[in-house]
Amino acid sequence: MRRTKRTSLTLTVVILVGIGLFLLRSTTLLAPIQRPLVAIGTWFQERSFWRDQSKLITPSELEKLRSLQDQLAVQTAQTDALEQENKSLKEALGFLERTQQTFVPGAIISRSLSGIQNIFTIDVGKDEGVQVGDAVIVKDGILIGKVVETTNKQARVIGLTDPDFATAVTLLNESRTLGMAQGTTGDLFEIKFIPEDQSIEVNNLVVTSGLEDGIPTGLVLGLVNLVTEDPSAPFLQAVVEPLIDSRTVHTLFVLTRPGT
Repeated sequence: MRRTKRTSLTLTVVILVGIGLFLLRSTTLLAPIQRPLVAIGTWFQERSFWRDQSKLITPSELEKLRSLQDQLAVQTAQTDALEQENKSLKEALGFLERTQQTFVPGAIISRSLSGIQNIFTIDVGKDEGVQVGDAVIVKDGILIGKVVETTNKQARVIGLTDPDFATAVTLLNESRTLGMAQGTTGDLFEIKFIPEDQSIEVNNLVVTSGLEDGIPTGLVLGLVNLVTEDPSAPFLQAVVEPLIDSRTVHTLFVLTRPGT
């Protein structure tokens, strides 16, 4: 009888160890299941904490603890946002130092409410040397738009995906194809009228060509997302995805021109 119990216990241990090893090796497969289970466990843990604590403290003290928890959550979110912002600023400053561009730092203070337009207002203008046509960048020389209107203290910037946006670009393919980037009504922009003998591929990088006054060469716009043929003419069309979504940007730099 004892031998039977020992055998059963040993078999149970072996099975449990086997299940444990399987779970360890199947972490990737079980990830979709584990996440909701962890979330449920966290939910119950938090509520158990407040239920247990409510027996030991007064309602006013409990309310203060909940308020403190909310404040800590907000502070954590703000800290994360500042860390990301500082990282972006360091990258942009590194680019500006290497290229020796003159610039003005600024921030977005309002955005277009239209679902079609991609226009925003920044907190620097003529008084800081900003003028119409200046390039607006973030991070390591990534173009997000150009200035289209200025006042003494502010400027309006048109983003890459706005239907009225256009700028001269170069595709970094074998032949360094030149083209004109044009905004659309979505989250992408297009390069039209590319000769059909050009070799354009998905993921080709698109940069400014330097052929437009106020927009220096080599600023990155995005990556080719799709290449299509124009059935009515001997041209190709490249659909490009911006490297940065300007809707996620807060701080930026305006590349100013000497003597302004």
